[in-house]
Amino acid sequence: MVRGPRTLPSLSVPPTRSATSNSQTPHPAVVRIVACEGKTTSLGSGTLIHVTEDFGLVITNWHVVRGAKGPVEVIFPDGFRSGGTVMKLDDAWDLAAVGIWRPNVKPVPVATKIPIRGDWLSIAGYGGGDYRTASGRCTQYVAPGRNQPFEMVELSTEARQGDSGAPIFNADGELAGVLLGAKRGHTVGSV
Repeated sequence: MVRGPRTLPSLSVPPTRSATSNSQTPHPAVVRIVACEGKTTSLGSGTLIHVTEDFGLVITNWHVVRGAKGPVEVIFPDGFRSGGTVMKLDDAWDLAAVGIWRPNVKPVPVATKIPIRGDWLSIAGYGGGDYRTASGRCTQYVAPGRNQPFEMVELSTEARQGDSGAPIFNADGELAGVLLGAKRGHTVGSV
């Protein structure tokens, strides 16, 4: 039986507002993920987190690429496109690592500290086809299921369908999490 996320007791913090950025210039390392699943197509977002001389590594959600029939397509805002190979999956935390050809873009640094309640966080993705950023406060941590640790961050802004796999940035522009989903004005993601 699959259960939804569990939540911690309510957090007593001042009310927070959600902010959507007026500047919609795409982050160069935030990508659109296209996974053909036979007769349907799964659209999501992702983040370039590592590059070598020839290759790059993008992180996204498992549910974005799980039904892919063949390589997924990774599209950068500068027009660079690469077929991607799903290298590693973690269905419990809904994460996937996708190997691509090296883009001409610097990867996003991964945060060394987890967000704490009250920190400003931002999401950036291609839900609905258009790039958008939105910000909110870290409100709490939730667990993905029964008997699992509270290691999924929740923030006070709502993502859109198609933002799945997008980055959750901290105030320093580091990757602090990977967006999983949204409900009732809040977004949840893996840390």
